[in-house]
Amino acid sequence: MPKPCRHGRHSPHDGTRARGDQIPYVVSSPVNAQAKLLAAIVANPRQVRFADACKAAQLLGFVHKGGKGSHPAFARGDEPIGLNFQNRDGFIPPYQARQLIAMIEKCGGTS
Repeated sequence: MPKPCRHGRHSPHDGTRARGDQIPYVVSSPVNAQAKLLAAIVANPRQVRFADACKAAQLLGFVHKGGKGSHPAFARGDEPIGLNFQNRDGFIPPYQARQLIAMIEKCGGTS
């Protein structure tokens, strides 16, 4: 018969833990993180972070094409309308967030 572990909380050699020793963890796949980012932007257009807006544009297939000054411009080959974002203390203006949300809905970022 196998010996129990020295502190007695594990069953002998079966790899299980005692009830109080469970370690909670969340597995986050990139797809879930991307969907959460797009959903968060759609849910709250007044508080969209500049970095999140740039990441969302890239997730939708837009490519950074430069821009003037602090306004990075994003373009997509099959889309005649581009996106640009203005960094205002780490956030983008609400009207630019609405433009991004329209692209998310048009390009199939959310259902």
